[in-house]
Amino acid sequence: MPSLADLSEAGGWAIFALSVFWLAIALQRRWIVPGWIYLQEVEQRHKAETQAERNAEAIATLAQFVHDRLVVPRDPA
Repeated sequence: MPSLADLSEAGGWAIFALSVFWLAIALQRRWIVPGWIYLQEVEQRHKAETQAERNAEAIATLAQFVHDRLVVPRDPA
């Protein structure tokens, strides 16, 4: 790993090129994420959670309906 003194001797363009290279690798490996991608992922997660809640409520309602239809009241006699 080059030291800061080595980079300063190499000049501004070398530092710029190294920075761009590091940024490209960081974006590719998702070490850093641009804000708009993060916001899309948060929105997608929120939609998925909302849909999961709706599905759970629908399944519970359906299960209660089926239970009510299948359970026959017994004659206490």
